Amino acid sequence: MSIMQRNTPSKVCSKEHYQKPFSNLIAKYIFVDMNILIIGSGGRESAFAWKISQSSQCSQIFIAPGNAGTGQYGTNIDLKVTDFIGI
Repeated sequence: MSIMQRNTPSKVCSKEHYQKPFSNLIAKYIFVDMNILIIGSGGRESAFAWKISQSSQCSQIFIAPGNAGTGQYGTNIDLKVTDFIGI
């Protein structure tokens, strides 16, 4: 048996064999009704909140501490960025 024959994956262990079941699991069970917390109060966080709010997989967005613009995409929470216990 040559080195190439030993390192060639069999049909049972092929990428195609494992790809379909895992992609179905991810779509059905992992990305369903997510609550998302965005930490920060700048324009970057506002852009994240805007784009994430367009997803059908997101049920609620919380922005801590947020700003005037982020309030239209989610719920601003009065927390400091350095308040690790509160977060």
